[in-house]
Amino acid sequence: MSVEWKLVCADTSINDTLADLDITSAVLSLESQGVDRLTLTQEPDAGFIGTALIPYNSICQLLRDDVTFFTGRRRLLPRVASMPQETMRYEIAGPWFDLERITYGQRWQVWNVATETTTWQYKNRLILGQAENGTAMTIGQIIADVITYAASKGALLALPASTAAWPAMKLPWEEINNVKCSDVINRLLAFVPDFKVHIDYSAATPVFNLVARSAAATVTGAIGTDDISEISIVERSDMAPPGVRVKFERTHSVGGSSYESTEVQEAGTPDHMDAIEITLPLAGANLQTQSARVVSEELPVAGDPLATNFLNKPWWKAQVPALAEYADADLTLIECTPTVEDPPDGGNTPAIEDLPRVLVDGSIPEWLTGDVYTARVTLALKYNYIERRIDDGKKVAEVKEATISHSLVLTSVPTGTYSRTSGDFAEPAPDGFAAALYDSWSQLQYEGNIGLDLDDVSDYAHPGDNLNLTGGLSAWSTMNAQIQQVQYEIETGRVALVIGPAKRVDPANLLSLMRRLRARALPINHLARTSGNPADRGGNVQGGDIGPEKNTVATGGRYTYLSVDPDYDPDAPYTKTIELDPTAISKGNESDNTAIQIKPREVYLIENPDTAARAYRLHQVMASASYGDPVAVAAVTTFISLTDTPASYSGQGQKILAVNANNDAVEFIAKSDILPTSTLSNTPVSVLGKDSAGNIGWVEVAAFSCP
Repeated sequence: MSVEWKLVCADTSINDTLADLDITSAVLSLESQGVDRLTLTQEPDAGFIGTALIPYNSICQLLRDDVTFFTGRRRLLPRVASMPQETMRYEIAGPWFDLERITYGQRWQVWNVATETTTWQYKNRLILGQAENGTAMTIGQIIADVITYAASKGALLALPASTAAWPAMKLPWEEINNVKCSDVINRLLAFVPDFKVHIDYSAATPVFNLVARSAAATVTGAIGTDDISEISIVERSDMAPPGVRVKFERTHSVGGSSYESTEVQEAGTPDHMDAIEITLPLAGANLQTQSARVVSEELPVAGDPLATNFLNKPWWKAQVPALAEYADADLTLIECTPTVEDPPDGGNTPAIEDLPRVLVDGSIPEWLTGDVYTARVTLALKYNYIERRIDDGKKVAEVKEATISHSLVLTSVPTGTYSRTSGDFAEPAPDGFAAALYDSWSQLQYEGNIGLDLDDVSDYAHPGDNLNLTGGLSAWSTMNAQIQQVQYEIETGRVALVIGPAKRVDPANLLSLMRRLRARALPINHLARTSGNPADRGGNVQGGDIGPEKNTVATGGRYTYLSVDPDYDPDAPYTKTIELDPTAISKGNESDNTAIQIKPREVYLIENPDTAARAYRLHQVMASASYGDPVAVAAVTTFISLTDTPASYSGQGQKILAVNANNDAVEFIAKSDILPTSTLSNTPVSVLGKDSAGNIGWVEVAAFSCP
């Protein structure tokens, strides 16, 4: 059954078989950690000066029976004339060529002047082995990041669904600059020669894979058959070291003193003469010890349970010398309102209950941990004080009200000396580095060439596969020789295999790797990647950020009380005083907030109220203006409404009005109580009255009688 080979190129109308395109030769070379190339030789009708069939940089796919066999970009176009033959040779490069063109970049925190913040930006300055967050990365993780970055720049590559089986070895951090993606991958795979690069072209976008020797697919060939036409094999026992010893050396600076340290990792038989012994410099610690002296005093407390007492008079006198000038009897603390300032870093504002002490000396460093609270607090104190003086021979005592704004630093930190060690801690040695290096390098390697003549080129083998041969030495049947290169001659069916270790590793006792490690650059700025500070080595010493503070602002006092004594003697007690105390002003309605101003006013007052000379006269008095709701007063319009008269006329008919026995009111009495019913004796002979005819005149008493 014949096989159809077809070429499909983007941005062109090419979708034809190789024969239809006058392609007389097609050679595909695949290489692990190298550029895969498809070379197409065309004999166009127009000769070697004709128009190019495939435009430069066009993406082309080689299909075998409509299945993608290779994908790449058209690069070079040699035009060759050798009479009588004229040809055009198209070179289509695989995606490793993209990796050789793209400079790898890592994200760094960079200060933005406009926004005054740090932002992530890509740089070609690398700290190989370090993640964005400053942690260590495995070789597999680094290579996966390289492929992701290259794909973002247009490389024809994608990652597989999982990279979990990729190399887990961690390397010491190394700072390098301006390195191509392909060089980064080769640099890393030198540590793990048992891993090979395999690019899977069957997907629409080629997939980059790393395949361990122990997990690779195995191709088995039989020596002596018609398929194998050529064989050359060399056993490379010289590349399998019997042991590995790695020494990690550091130079430390702690508290101004320097010293060196060495950490050793071993695997296999490290004392063997052929063992690998490597010394790796690592960044040492750059540490400083910082101390802070804190002197604080407890705030006064009172109550049950105890709480801060901000009305403690002795404490205030100690804080504000001006208050100490007043005797305790002349100073009254009314109220104190504390205000906790918000922290400048935007953190949580502590509650006043969390600040039981006042900072007296030293400073509170920000690096203290635990339940540490510190804040600047402003205390607003309202108080009364008595000002005493002699004025015009009189002793005067004035009570004034004033306020004080007193700022200080409150904290929860007791008195003591606190210290910490800060700076750039030593770069860690990768765990199991020597063992991983030994496991990878100690496997026996084979190198050589195998030629096969096949009826048709198929998906016979790939770079990264293992090759075993039967019919030769017994060791060859299980040698798992790593296939580094595969070359397909599509028109002839010939396949050439190159086996052996990666060509990027010098097989002469690993000298190339050892030389590179010797010249390794220490990551002097590895903290700057995440901090955005190019000078950040972690050794910057942070001083105390909050020191003690006392700042008192007093307002002018206002008069609240005046006492005047007419006695001149300043030492005599106040015996006869005139007191003006606004606080004594009260109202019947406590909810009435109308302003009260007492001042001299002209009012009518009654004089001589108990005599016939009583009258209203004008007087000057200290009084306020009227306030409150008016209260109606009923007018007196009847006799019984008076306060010293009977309350009712009921049952009082034919009675007369008389002054009572107490001489303080009038009352109703019967006429018989004052006039007798019998004839009077020793009375005048006649009285003034009416006679029987109704005429007024003198009437004899004998003719007048009471009823």
